[in-house]
Amino acid sequence: MFPYGSSRAWKRKGNNELYYAALGVISAVLLIQFQSALSAGDKLLLVTTLTLGILKTIYYSFLKKKAYIQFYKDRLEIAQFPLFQSKQLKYNQIHHLVRGNDDTLTLNMVDGSEFIIDRNQVTEETFRKLKDILVESN
Repeated sequence: MFPYGSSRAWKRKGNNELYYAALGVISAVLLIQFQSALSAGDKLLLVTTLTLGILKTIYYSFLKKKAYIQFYKDRLEIAQFPLFQSKQLKYNQIHHLVRGNDDTLTLNMVDGSEFIIDRNQVTEETFRKLKDILVESN
């Protein structure tokens, strides 16, 4: 299991999402001040903004405990955005590995598609280990 990188960076991103949600609430309060009432659409937008901000803050706060990449006997799984299933790449479907600059690894697939692993998602040590494993297996 290769976890996500720096928990400080993810917490900062989560806090930013909470700030954006708070700005949505402040915007709604200002709308109420200058208008007599909020429309149903405004209320829906307010509740949606606040709910998404809180959920994303919670998600980013616990991201350090989740696996970003996991190796299995026949496949590699890479976590995707919440609510999406992990990307599963079978080893026999990986055509070759391209080491781009120091920040990315690109997996070229047999079907012509590409999958990029970003160094910013994991710690530096994890990225080196991951690169060694993928280069060795390819």
